[in-house]
Amino acid sequence: MTLRTSGLSTDVDERARPKDAELRARARAVIPGGMYGHLNMNALPPEYPQFFASGRGARVVDVDGREFVDLMCSWGPVLLGHQHPEVEEAVARQAALGDCLDGPSERMVELSERLVDIVAHADWAMFQKNGTDATTLCCTIARAATGKRKILVAKGAYHGAAPWCTPVETGTTAEDRANLVHYTYNDLESVREAFSDDVAAVLVSPFRHDAGFDQELVDPAFARGLRELCDTSGAALILDDVRCGMRLHFGGSWEPIGLPPTSRRGARPSPTVMRSRPSWVMTDSVTRRRRCSRPDRSGSPQCQWPPVSPRSRCWNATMPSDAWSHWAMRCEPDWRNSPNAGGSKSSRVDPHRCRT
Repeated sequence: MTLRTSGLSTDVDERARPKDAELRARARAVIPGGMYGHLNMNALPPEYPQFFASGRGARVVDVDGREFVDLMCSWGPVLLGHQHPEVEEAVARQAALGDCLDGPSERMVELSERLVDIVAHADWAMFQKNGTDATTLCCTIARAATGKRKILVAKGAYHGAAPWCTPVETGTTAEDRANLVHYTYNDLESVREAFSDDVAAVLVSPFRHDAGFDQELVDPAFARGLRELCDTSGAALILDDVRCGMRLHFGGSWEPIGLPPTSRRGARPSPTVMRSRPSWVMTDSVTRRRRCSRPDRSGSPQCQWPPVSPRSRCWNATMPSDAWSHWAMRCEPDWRNSPNAGGSKSSRVDPHRCRT
């Protein structure tokens, strides 16, 4: 089959999609708009299916039996393909023990240890059910740690669907965004102009991937400038890695820059938060860690372990990767020789030997 954008020809006969058409009609009667959020396919060419039946490996099958190569990777999280045997085995094994228990299982400690080991700058970890929750928690903890209110965000950037950050302002209020201050990505001067004494955090994507625009790699000078501004002010630097985590570098997308995610200025460290799907890690002093443990957050995701238990298997299967080196080759030569490149805390690897 051939997918198309508007105005181009296609060899697909819409009559060959009766099941999808039926489900769309039924959905419109019971689901707002027939589907909501980013899963609403109405903005895509009509040949793109709304409903899928199954997936295996790199391919998915829609409800009408048409097969597709899944270049979407389920909007990001599918690293190993659908129904990977090791992942499925880990899910089934944990499901046999229990799903939503009254408290976390041993898997929570194991996964936290694994995550902290993988991310060289991480001292501790928390888990959330989606990127919006993770980003919101990052900002909440940054405010708890600093006692300040303002969050700096890049114009046009996407950091979630909560009222404070959603790009769709319908149903939100000006008060929801009262503590957001905008800057221009890769423009350090605009960040300086946005700074004040009330900044709790700077929220930034590893590279610019705003919807509808060409992607843009981060300028190393911009990244280093953010780190310096946060160090000087005591603000948190939140790296929103949810869309590119484990793609550019296994331990965080700014590792290839050779930029220490957290710098300490005397006794006053500047915290760094990195979120990735569906967890986030943070490094900081013991005192601030105690302070940051106080904000309220949902605890139920940590008890639902069949979906979470295979994550270490997934990490093992994807590590190491040389994606970071392709990025580094386009940037400063010293990135390729960065001491921060490749491996984990316990076992560093030569980045030049990380070949898939």
